[in-house]
Amino acid sequence: MNKLLGSIYILLVTGILFFLLSISIGVYDYRYFINILDKNYNSIYTILVLSILILINLIVLAFVLKSNKNNLNLIKYTSEGEITITFETIKSIVYKAVYQIRGLKDIKVYIKPQGEKISILIRGAVLPELNIPQTVLEVQKIVKEKVESLVEIPVEEVKVVVDNLSTTTRLR
Repeated sequence: MNKLLGSIYILLVTGILFFLLSISIGVYDYRYFINILDKNYNSIYTILVLSILILINLIVLAFVLKSNKNNLNLIKYTSEGEITITFETIKSIVYKAVYQIRGLKDIKVYIKPQGEKISILIRGAVLPELNIPQTVLEVQKIVKEKVESLVEIPVEEVKVVVDNLSTTTRLR
């Protein structure tokens, strides 16, 4: 709701600024406004300031509309109503799936929305005695399956970045 009001405000202010700019450059000849702008009529400073304010408002509008995509949750609509799933929930599922596999330690998970899908980035260390490509492939497969089955949101990709080899070794 706040984004809707913010968008309406920015559009309104931008419209007013365009109107004032058009008066300043002489497109409209309103006698009432000439009394207000008589010293600034066709002034390069007035035109410059109003143009900058319009540009700032358009940038803020773009930011408000774009920030809608960067929510920290996913919303899914069903016939019964709305389902909101936070990124923290998805991260918990990823952590649980990754820790089922032996060998990945000190992980950090990042979720990025990709339209109707999500991308998952996992960073961590691998035990030195494990085959890294095989372990990473297993992590990607399990994480994708778990997230898609539990959350029912398609996973675009699962990226795994191996930052280092784990210094902790398994006790035998």
